[in-house]
Amino acid sequence: KRAELSKLKLSDLKKKARAGGEDESRIDEALDADSPKDALIELLLGEKPEDPADVAEREAAEAEAQAAAEAAAQEALRKELSSVKLTEVKRRARAAGISEERIDEALDADSPKEALIEVVVLEPPRPPTPEPPAPP
Repeated sequence: KRAELSKLKLSDLKKKARAGGEDESRIDEALDADSPKDALIELLLGEKPEDPADVAEREAAEAEAQAAAEAAAQEALRKELSSVKLTEVKRRARAAGISEERIDEALDADSPKEALIEVVVLEPPRPPTPEPPAPP
């Protein structure tokens, strides 16, 4: 049935929809769609295009799941970094591309390790900065 309808012109699909008793407002909605021909075919086949409210709800659920996954990853990284020495946290900060200035700011805090861990966890990754040369 879809293949037959796909061969028809848009004007013929419109006539067929009107002849089939479709509501004019639904026909107009189909004509306003990104792909009017496909939308009219779906209308004629009785397939309902996805409701924008359903799309918004699905996207919100996906965003919520993504945020939960990011929070879980941050918490896992926080836990991992809490179990290593401050020098390792500094090494990881540099590997994540965090500037020496930002690292120094964290080290000046009342709880340097915890502050640096938060910087590593919360700052977006950047290209790593080279390690300073070892003293001779």
